[in-house]
Amino acid sequence: MEVLTSYSSRTCVPPNWSQFITAIHSKDRETPSDLGERDPKQKQTRIREDQVGELVQRYQDGETLEQLAEAFDIHRRTAAAILERVGVQRRYRRLTPADIDEAATLYRSGLSLEAVGMELGVSAHTILIHLRRLGVARRSVGTNQWSDRPQT
Repeated sequence: MEVLTSYSSRTCVPPNWSQFITAIHSKDRETPSDLGERDPKQKQTRIREDQVGELVQRYQDGETLEQLAEAFDIHRRTAAAILERVGVQRRYRRLTPADIDEAATLYRSGLSLEAVGMELGVSAHTILIHLRRLGVARRSVGTNQWSDRPQT
């Protein structure tokens, strides 16, 4: 502080400058970066070649990417990338125009997007996308939370 005051005019130094300097020096500096420790990294799981064969077989036997990801302790996208890398044809449930019409009918009858998706074997988001394209008005959230059966 003495060096600072001897080389600068008093008008340039704020009145609480010494408190500021003290606060900086007394600040708790024991953070992982100060101690030379690294921040935890994202978990990386690699599967062995023999596991790749098992993953492919289980996928072809009907397991979903989510099930495989959980079983092999990898991300769903990693499982998909492995399948793509070995040339396995991915299965998708594409909705036909008849499926989309049925989805609209089921939704208008009172089923939730989730229930309609389960009925047709796709996600609620897929149903929502197709209903939007058809111009079907969406119900307010929570209006059918107690009943997933069509009203008769």
